[in-house]
Amino acid sequence: MLLLACAAVLGAYYYFKAEPPVKTPAQGRRDAEGQSLEYKEPSLALQAEVNDVLRASKTRIKETAHSEKSADGKQNIKIAWLERSQLVTLDASTSIEEIKDYLQKRLKNKKGAVVRQEQDNWKGQATERVDIALTVEDGEISGLVVDRIYFAPPGAAKKAEHCKLAVIVDDCGYDGDIVRKMTSLKHKISFAVIPYRNFSAEALAVIKSSGKEALLHLPMEPLDRSQQSEKITISVNMSDDEIKQITRKAIEQLPGIVGVNNHQGSRATADERVMRAAISLIKERRL
Repeated sequence: MLLLACAAVLGAYYYFKAEPPVKTPAQGRRDAEGQSLEYKEPSLALQAEVNDVLRASKTRIKETAHSEKSADGKQNIKIAWLERSQLVTLDASTSIEEIKDYLQKRLKNKKGAVVRQEQDNWKGQATERVDIALTVEDGEISGLVVDRIYFAPPGAAKKAEHCKLAVIVDDCGYDGDIVRKMTSLKHKISFAVIPYRNFSAEALAVIKSSGKEALLHLPMEPLDRSQQSEKITISVNMSDDEIKQITRKAIEQLPGIVGVNNHQGSRATADERVMRAAISLIKERRL
């Protein structure tokens, strides 16, 4: 009996002296001074639940962005959490309302909830955004948005994956044979012809006869002046009138061009005044 009594006393002692239970995922963690509350782990836990729902709903997560957030609560307590934004493609057989209802049920016991739904866009693409928030227990803030789901309609992401590539072959005018070979390709390629060269006129004629687009390859001042390849080149030291005059004469050298791009020009194209002068003349010629 004495042995049992000692065991009971020791058991009770260790029970009441034990560490407090581990906090649930929805609880914040205070720093040593009690001046901040961190909800990063609960944020990750709730985001994992959201992903489970999205996978079960046959959606496709196309893009994801993460950020750290903070806000001031009552009594100057700083609250920190994690926020995630996701572009999601809907399956044709699933609606946003169905996913939202599923989220509400799944997150109810996780101290999370759908707090907002509204029209929005992801990088210019029209979407419907649903916000998921973590309810904090301390009352400083009613909810922390940890997930912003941007729902794109079925087929939208597929269209976004198809891009257009513009291929322009520069420096035409140095050699005639290369231009003839390149213009014989069936692909839609544009060609930029440098003015005042031995084969400039011939290159332009070959390009136009092939049905391809021709542009003026306008010489402009590079950062390293020792690398400048053309005698007649737009320079940052020129006046606006001089820039326009050079641009005009170069355009007139190549009749029938549809546009202009720069040859070299890393110094000139970085100068707003120079570019405004050149572009004003290009715009005047409707190129």
